[in-house]
Amino acid sequence: MPSRRFHGKTRTGCIACKARHVKCGEERPICNNCRRRNTACEYLSDNVKQNGNPSETSSSVTDKAPEMDRFDSLDLVLMHRYSTVTSLHLFPAPESPRIWQTEVPLVAENHAVLQHGMLALAAMDLACVAAAHGDSAKFRTRGLHHQQIALPIFREMLTANDEDEQEQNVVFLFSAILVIVAFSSALSAKTRPSLAEIVDLFVLFRGPRAMWERHHNGANKQLVAALFPKDASVESSLGQLALRSTRNAPGFPKHPELDEACTEALSQLRQAKIVKHWYPQDVRAMAWFPALVSEEFMHQVHEHRPIALTVLYEYVHILAHFQDRWWISL
Repeated sequence: MPSRRFHGKTRTGCIACKARHVKCGEERPICNNCRRRNTACEYLSDNVKQNGNPSETSSSVTDKAPEMDRFDSLDLVLMHRYSTVTSLHLFPAPESPRIWQTEVPLVAENHAVLQHGMLALAAMDLACVAAAHGDSAKFRTRGLHHQQIALPIFREMLTANDEDEQEQNVVFLFSAILVIVAFSSALSAKTRPSLAEIVDLFVLFRGPRAMWERHHNGANKQLVAALFPKDASVESSLGQLALRSTRNAPGFPKHPELDEACTEALSQLRQAKIVKHWYPQDVRAMAWFPALVSEEFMHQVHEHRPIALTVLYEYVHILAHFQDRWWISL
C-alpha cells in the first residue's frame, strides 16, 4: 500500500484554511488557496493587532483573550439570529429547540467556547441564506473567525479532561457545533467542495462519537437523551437487525471485489439506514457512517477507488433525508 500523505499544520495560516484543515501558504493579502477558491481570506493575527498594539498582546493566550473576546454590532445581529432562528432548526428532536435556544445560552454565560460557538452557528446560517445572492463572504468569514477563537479553548478543555457534568456537556455540544459549522461552511462557499474536502468532514464526526462512548452512562446521558430520544421497545429490535447485517445485503451495490474495508463500510451504512427508518428525526443516522467507517475505507475513497466511491454514494441518500436542516441542505 502506498504511504499516506498528511497535510502540514500551521498555527499562523488564514481562518479559512484552518477551518478546512489544509496548509496555508500565508500569502498576503490573499493566500493562494482562498484566491483559487474565490473566498474571503482573513488572518486571526490581523484582527488581534487591530484591537491593540503588539506590545500589549504579546505573551500568552490569556493576555490576548480580552482583546479577542470583544464583540461588535455584527455579533449582535448574529446573536439575534441565533436566538430567533438558528437555534430552532439545528436538530429535529422535540427537545432540541429548548436546549439550543434556552439552555445553551445560559451555560454559555460562563463558557466562552459556547459564546463563540453560538455566534459561529448563526453566522454560518446567515452565510447559507446569503449564498443564494452571492453575498455570503461577510458572514462566512465572521463564522470561521469565531470558530478559530473557540478552538484553542476547546482543545484546552479536552486536555483538562474535566469530569464535571457541565464541562462534559459543553465539550459535547461544541464538538457537535464543529460538525455543523464544517457542513455549513462547505455549503456557503462560492465553489463546490472537492471530494477530499468532503471526506475531511468525516473526521469531525469522531469527536461526538468519542464523547458519547466515554460518557453515555454518565455526564452526557441526559443531554444525549434529550437531543436523540430513543424508544426502548425499538432498541432491542435494532440490535437484532444489526446482527443480520451481511455482505452484499439487499439494497446495496454488489461486486465480487468487495474487500474487508468496503464490506464493513456497507455494514455500517445498513445500520445507519435502519436507524433512519426507525428514528426519522435522529440526525445520528447521518453521523453513524462517517463516525464508524475505518481509516482504510477512507483511504480508498481518497484514492478514488470505484467500489469505495460507490459505497460512499449510497451515503448521500441518508444525507438527503435530513436536507430540511439548513446546514445539511444538498
